[in-house]
Amino acid sequence: MELRGDNIIFFTSRGEIDGNKVNQDSHVSGILIPTDCNNVVLYNPHVHSCKGFNIYIYEAKNIKIICPRAYDAEWDNIAVEAYNNDAECEIIMPESYSSQRSGIYAEAVNAIAILKVYGGKSYNNVQGFGSVKSRVELIGLDIYNNRQDGIVLLSSSYFKIIGCEVHDNGTDSNKTGYRNGIRIDDAGVSPPTQYGIIKSCTIYNNPEYGIDERGSADWNIIDDDNVMYNNSAGDI
Repeated sequence: MELRGDNIIFFTSRGEIDGNKVNQDSHVSGILIPTDCNNVVLYNPHVHSCKGFNIYIYEAKNIKIICPRAYDAEWDNIAVEAYNNDAECEIIMPESYSSQRSGIYAEAVNAIAILKVYGGKSYNNVQGFGSVKSRVELIGLDIYNNRQDGIVLLSSSYFKIIGCEVHDNGTDSNKTGYRNGIRIDDAGVSPPTQYGIIKSCTIYNNPEYGIDERGSADWNIIDDDNVMYNNSAGDI
């Protein structure tokens, strides 16, 4: 389903978008909010099993998604991307699981992508949450049982991760080096992730580091009030 125009309120209390019930081409999204479709509110969307993204915000601004349930996407369950025009989205109380990439994802190329997530959970994905060159805020999100890292931030300065629970990620034992609670950058990532904050989080039972800063990542604040334990390679 593709939304068109501005100032849209879409509400569903029953029903779903089931990718298994349609003849899908490759990379088709369940809900697409494209360029110039701004000021949109989605209530309770239930989308699954799409060959692309389940919910895809592409260069749209002032988007709010409330209580989405998204799972089994061949790409990311919920994605916000900004290539040549800015994108901005808030997601409130998501449930995102069993995607073949990230449960929730943001990426920017020649524009600005802003994604804020409040509450909810992301689990049993390849990564719980991923960001590339985006401005992200994660507040009170529960991220667990993902096959690789719980949260991955690449070139994503000024991030905020506050009050999140990040635990029991890295369930795929074949992905050595990518089984951390939170991974910030990697070797060769440019520009580095800087000036972010991780505060009031509980990070535990990850098979590598609780928080792993790599490459040139620097000037990020890891507050003393975080609670970290049972991360096999160390907390930080």
